[in-house]
Amino acid sequence: MIALAYVKIVALPGNAFAGGVMVVDGRGLPLDFRYTEPVQPSKVQQVLYGKSLDRHVRQDVIFKQLAAKIDPRPALVLVDDEILLGLAAAASVALVVETRLTPLREVALVQTVTDQEVLLQAGETGSPLRVKIAKAEPGGAEKAAEALLEAARQGLDLTEPFNRIRGALEVLCSASSARE
Repeated sequence: MIALAYVKIVALPGNAFAGGVMVVDGRGLPLDFRYTEPVQPSKVQQVLYGKSLDRHVRQDVIFKQLAAKIDPRPALVLVDDEILLGLAAAASVALVVETRLTPLREVALVQTVTDQEVLLQAGETGSPLRVKIAKAEPGGAEKAAEALLEAARQGLDLTEPFNRIRGALEVLCSASSARE
């Protein structure tokens, strides 16, 4: 059975961020969940890092910490934030986002956009998903789409785990702030 890792990073009040990674099986059942405590840059860090602070916190602080803890090893690491593409992880990192495009002709259809990007019609209804990888490795985007299709055939709603991670982070962060 296929395993996919989903990484979600959320912005919190007060210029803070938190992130979570959930590994799920093809049915969407969680195999593992890890998260970071909220990361809140100081005023001095905000001044020193300037516009690069957001990217630094998301990539270098949160994503790298979460990527190091992914277990079991997934077929893909999925993100919904393009600035996380190309970062090192336990498996290839792929961006998966919903589009508002007209549905493709048939289920499981993969339409190549570029060497790095495809559109994937995972279900009978709804718009296709945009699947993008960082490097133009031959067939890389298509391989990612095939892994996603395998999970979709097992019943996984391919973007829904991002919502669960967001919800878990909101619960954890509100519980954390209530203790303070």
